[in-house]
Order: sequence, then C-alpha cells, then structure tokens
Amino acid sequence: MNSKVSIISVLSFIVISCSPKPSKIVLKTFENKFPYAKDVSWKKEYNGMWEASFYLKKFYYLTVTYSSSGTWVSTEKEVFEEDIPLKLLTTLNKKYPNYFLIRSFKKTKIDGVEYEFELEKDGKILVLINTNNDGLIDTKKLCSHLEGDFIIEND
Repeated sequence: MNSKVSIISVLSFIVISCSPKPSKIVLKTFENKFPYAKDVSWKKEYNGMWEASFYLKKFYYLTVTYSSSGTWVSTEKEVFEEDIPLKLLTTLNKKYPNYFLIRSFKKTKIDGVEYEFELEKDGKILVLINTNNDGLIDTKKLCSHLEGDFIIEND
C-alpha cells in the first residue's frame, strides 16, 4: 500500500512540476488584478501568450490572456442570451434560424469586444465569431486546420 502511495505522490509531483508556469511578471500582473482567483490553471499558447483560467466565485469562470511581458491582452467569460446585444442576437437568429445556441462568450480586448458563439444543428457544431462590427465570421474560414465536423453523440 505504501509503495502505491509513494508512486502516486512521485507522479503527481512530476506532473505538477512539468506544468507550464508563466514568468514572475505575468504572475504578478495577474495576482494584482485578480487577488481572489481560485483554481487557477495556466496554459502557454502557440504564440507565446499566457492564458489563465480560473473562477472568482462559484460558476463565474474567466479566462485572461497576457503577453509574455505581462501585458493584459483579453478577458473572456461565458455569457447568456440576455447578455448579448439585441442587434447581434437578432442577426444570429436570422442567419442561423435552425441552430441551437449551446454557449456564448464575450471577450474584452484593448481594441473592443468580441463575441463567440457555439451553435449546434443535427449533431454538428458551428463556431462563429463577431468582432467589433455586426458581421459573423465562421471560424472554419479563419482556421483551415479545423476541418471536419464535431459530432455530438448521446450516451
């Protein structure tokens, strides 16, 4: 039994110590802005940005992105239909009338606000982004490496 506990402890230590950690300046900037953040997990993006996902209170999750020098880039949070500007929601419903809105996110950036929508129809997921204008951009057109559909299967 003790050997199993020891192995689990060693593996846990290895996983924790191998997790990516941002620089001290990124950590300090984050901790100054969000001193009460709980359950923080860090991820280094392909472009060198650092992304922290956490919650401030139960069910109030945020994702914040920083440059490698500690400069704030964006804050993203899940929003509900009543939080989406009416004009944008109307456009979404007109262009995609047979789709079900699964989740929506609001991303605040230095140059404005962006909304992201995850829609579902017939088990296929469609992800759309709305930048500072009223247009909706299909992320498939932005990311050629995301070819193929995601299929939702019921258990």
